[in-house]
Amino acid sequence: MQPKTKEAISAVNATLSYLESHARRNDVDELRIELKWMLFFLLEGQRTAHGQSVAEFWSSDIEQHAVAALDDCSYTFTAGVRTATGRLAQLRKKLQPFVTCLCP
Repeated sequence: MQPKTKEAISAVNATLSYLESHARRNDVDELRIELKWMLFFLLEGQRTAHGQSVAEFWSSDIEQHAVAALDDCSYTFTAGVRTATGRLAQLRKKLQPFVTCLCP
């Protein structure tokens, strides 16, 4: 696994961990789903050489969005959750075509 991908996975996991300890479950369900989708994308990409290169290419964007989500939720929780969820949903739409390519 490439260093950028590891950093992105770490950022997503850190944000998920923060949400687990600081939020009521139903307040952050959509954000949690988006983050888990990003985690799946990064981990599933490790199954093939092509998937690894795609995951590596997008890992910086995923990491930045995960860190921004953590920051947003740390300062203004309710508004931050909405903002972060929207940004991650937009990124997911860009990544969706690659998931089809990654699945066997």
